[in-house]
Amino acid sequence: MRQLVRALVPALRSLRARVTSPGLSDAPPAGDRASVPSLAPGPPAVHGAVGCARDRTGHMTSDEIRGIPLFAGLSDAGVDRVNDHAAELEVAAGQILALPGDIGSGMFVVLDGTVVVELRGGPIELGPGEPVGELALIAPDVSRIARVRARTPVRCLGLARDDFLDLLESEPSFALALLRTLAARLAATPA
Repeated sequence: MRQLVRALVPALRSLRARVTSPGLSDAPPAGDRASVPSLAPGPPAVHGAVGCARDRTGHMTSDEIRGIPLFAGLSDAGVDRVNDHAAELEVAAGQILALPGDIGSGMFVVLDGTVVVELRGGPIELGPGEPVGELALIAPDVSRIARVRARTPVRCLGLARDDFLDLLESEPSFALALLRTLAARLAATPA
């Protein structure tokens, strides 16, 4: 698994170089800083977000977790890890999920709604099933490369850095699904 992560690092650096260019300020608009996910340990949190319980214990069901393409092939232990450590959040339209230059504390998987990833090379929209914020977690010393804003009301699943890395190292299907997602995004990014 570590070999897979090492193999991803050059591709991630290439993607970062392709989507960033000089001339665009990384500074957030006034007021954005208060809306950024917390860098505290635990699942990433969004300022003003409201948790959304799925069952009596507040967890999503195994079928709901496996219904997310990124998690479709998880072992039972992997599903349990996601259930125990991920937080389901509701985010208002316009809410900021990430800012460029920030250290990645976790990632999100969009469950409902649309987010806009505001890259220097142009914005891209991501919807249900898409991971957001994973790049800053995979490669060491890589910070967030884009501002991510909820375009519509969004329901997402937040997973902290350490839990993400544990899944990446212990669940080959998760690592492969993530690699396929990143490769597709890289291929779709104009040179």
